[in-house]
Amino acid sequence: FPVTICKPGKKEIPELLSLSKSNPKMKLVLVFIGDIDKEVVKTLKDLNVPTETLVLLDRLETCFERLSFRGVPHTFIISKNKTILSRLEGYNDDNMSKLRSLVSN
Repeated sequence: FPVTICKPGKKEIPELLSLSKSNPKMKLVLVFIGDIDKEVVKTLKDLNVPTETLVLLDRLETCFERLSFRGVPHTFIISKNKTILSRLEGYNDDNMSKLRSLVSN
């Protein structure tokens, strides 16, 4: 599902924003998959996403194929040298705890 209609994705974004604000070393990149531009703009505004946040659109949904997504939201922790340190699938308390722990280290 596109993030603009994905309730778990909409719940996760504010938490990711909060984490990125509390950790200046963290750079947040949001990727909207299969979304329509005007819906993305509305969602960003509704969720108070700062304009300096990097937002990418994957209109052709190539992420699903190339990264073997089974669903959304999908969250990656990527190091400065572009190594995937962690991959979390879905929005739930356990994943958010893991994410907070990874980001704080």
